[in-house]
Amino acid sequence: DKDDGCPDEPGTPEFNGCPDRDGDKIIDKQDACPDNPGIAEFNGCPDKDGDKIMDKEDDCPDEPGLPAFKGCPDRDNDGVMDKMDECPDKPGPASNNGCPVIKLTLIDSKGNSLRSAIQGKDGSFNFDDLPADEFVLFNLDGENTEVFTEVKVMVGGIAKKALRDAKDKYFRFIVLKPADNTLKQEDNKDVAIKLNKEEAEILKKAFDNLEFAVAKDIIKPESLTSLDELAALMLKKPNWKLKISGHTDNQGDKAKNLKLSEKRAKAVQKYLVSKGVAADRFKTEWFGSKKPIADNKTESGRQKNRRVEMLIIE
Repeated sequence: DKDDGCPDEPGTPEFNGCPDRDGDKIIDKQDACPDNPGIAEFNGCPDKDGDKIMDKEDDCPDEPGLPAFKGCPDRDNDGVMDKMDECPDKPGPASNNGCPVIKLTLIDSKGNSLRSAIQGKDGSFNFDDLPADEFVLFNLDGENTEVFTEVKVMVGGIAKKALRDAKDKYFRFIVLKPADNTLKQEDNKDVAIKLNKEEAEILKKAFDNLEFAVAKDIIKPESLTSLDELAALMLKKPNWKLKISGHTDNQGDKAKNLKLSEKRAKAVQKYLVSKGVAADRFKTEWFGSKKPIADNKTESGRQKNRRVEMLIIE
């Protein structure tokens, strides 16, 4: 006992007879956490995650973190700790719950900013209302917004969609009628690609030479060569798309005419696909007798109205 630093407790020779219950090489009487192995820096208390904040003072003892957040992490270094951050891997302000700010701004036809909305957790932009007397444009600001092709706009709880115009950065195709406060979506107008003389001739030839068996969707053999040339052109231009629109005259049953215009438009698409053009490069639509281009009272007019139009679009 005269050589034992702790004569009343069993210990080890290494520590002059004093105990080290947790085996961390810090004797119990100098160990602030004698039953949990720790490090000398914290008087024997543990720091499991190695963030220099001892576990008993660490709100996130299993994840390395920062003193400012009592040991909790902030992976994106935006000043919002991960457990409070709705976007822990993308920096953003606390005012937006740690998510990056993507702002959608309404712009009038003169380029004046009207009001803005911040993108919510669901990806939408919420406005209480929109002006009902003018064409509305949207401008999108924020990180990586160039990848957006459409945005979801909430107006008074009603979801609508705005599409980016291929020609510029603005989102369009939303219009408000003066007599109606409800948001309306304008037709998504296709942007035609400007063709050179040779390309335009190939497209015109395919249209002019296209004929079907009477009242059927069977393409006549004499039309196929021109369609082959169009398919070859499409294969050379992999970024092009083709809009195919089927039409009929007004003779006979409207429902049957609509169905025939659908089948003929799809027959053209099917043939071009058979020549190697990918199916997702077509926009196919049909209208029956709804969109005449000539007088249906004459045979020559009806012949012009029986057509399948083709347009190269972006």
